[in-house]
Amino acid sequence: MKNRYFILFVILFMCLITFYACQKNTGETTPVPTEVATQVSPTATSGEIPAIPTSEVTPAPKSGGENWKVAMVMPGKINDVSWNAAGYQGLVGAKKVLSIDYSYSENVSVADVETALRDYASQEYDLILAHSFEYGDAVKKVAKDYPNTKFGWGTGIESSKNVTIYDWPAHQGGYLAGMLAASLSKTNKIGSTGGYDVPDVVRALEGYKLGAKAVKPDIQVFVTYLNAWDDVAKGKEAVIAQIEQGADVVYCNGDGISLGCIQACKEKGVYAIGGIADQYELAPDTVITSTVLNVNTSIIGMIKDLEAGQFKEKYFYDMVEGGVDLAPYHGLEEKIPEDIKELIAKKREAIIKGEFKVPDIVKREK
Repeated sequence: MKNRYFILFVILFMCLITFYACQKNTGETTPVPTEVATQVSPTATSGEIPAIPTSEVTPAPKSGGENWKVAMVMPGKINDVSWNAAGYQGLVGAKKVLSIDYSYSENVSVADVETALRDYASQEYDLILAHSFEYGDAVKKVAKDYPNTKFGWGTGIESSKNVTIYDWPAHQGGYLAGMLAASLSKTNKIGSTGGYDVPDVVRALEGYKLGAKAVKPDIQVFVTYLNAWDDVAKGKEAVIAQIEQGADVVYCNGDGISLGCIQACKEKGVYAIGGIADQYELAPDTVITSTVLNVNTSIIGMIKDLEAGQFKEKYFYDMVEGGVDLAPYHGLEEKIPEDIKELIAKKREAIIKGEFKVPDIVKREK
């Protein structure tokens, strides 16, 4: 009898160890879920986005018939309705048109990212995407030890022989967001938030200011950098302060702080413009539109080049190629006057046709 209890105790103890080991975030491959709660919408505000058509992307496996192996390491959760959701949906979108197998690791800190990158490299992944500006030191270090592996540094600033930069002209979407915010504002004051003053965030917010002033030269634009990505409370507090100063439309740019930004706008009854992903579902009566990044365009471009035996220093897909855009107005479309919608649509068309170029400012005005 004692032996039976002892055996049962050992079995239970081993099950508990296995359970907790599976829960620990080690930076290893995370199982791909069957679905994700949020989708990054590639739908244009007006007309179709001229993204890379599926008919022009011929799925081509590597020699030997194997699929290309792609991995992505992300700083947050894939259901954040923001930066990490956009990254995950980029993998999903690329797989629909390319012969790839993908894995990903989420919630990987800067301290742990080198280990995660080395793990994928040791498993002979063909393309490893470090999906954060803050991962730069780690990706450059690991890439030197794996010269035959290709790496991508999201919103990075320095490429090398086997490290490319993938980024988006966020200032294009930011400009249209600024035009919309200024057009809708009744107080002549609008707000905006950003995480850190890294190039991708700065260009979006500077574009926002330029777009707003193109509509109303004397409009006051509040910009707050929070030095945080995921601090929801901090984002909410900053936006409440902007609203109390008179802002009646706010551009929410940056992971968790966007959630706080949208919460503040919802509670105070002002419009919000989401950032990075289509954030309408977070507050359908508040989020008028969102600036979206379509990561699949970059992944498709990189894999097509690998198939052709080449690899560029930078992959930068603009509004013409479907890399950035505004999300639909969804249920709030009737709230926007027709002349404002026409103004935004015409400027978007001018950008796509190359008739208007949004200035790209990557250094923050102090």
